[in-house]
Amino acid sequence: MEEKGLFLRWLEIEKKRDSQIAGINRLNEACGTSYSKTWPGVMKSREYNMERIPLEVRRYMMRQVLPTLIDVQKKDIEKLIVSLT
Repeated sequence: MEEKGLFLRWLEIEKKRDSQIAGINRLNEACGTSYSKTWPGVMKSREYNMERIPLEVRRYMMRQVLPTLIDVQKKDIEKLIVSLT
């Protein structure tokens, strides 16, 4: 079984929190993007390749996902994200 990547983990968190559309809207507001509700389908067709995703969007997703995967203090999360990107 293939491990979920950043995009799918982020989407899963958003769906649990509220809804997929609300999650995409929050991301758009935070990052100045204009992804539509069909974006997850587009990402699936690209095999969830994050290469063309803007850096700030990846960092936004990491802010949501990393605390669910590892025990990291809030004050250290930004340093970790910057070092990963």
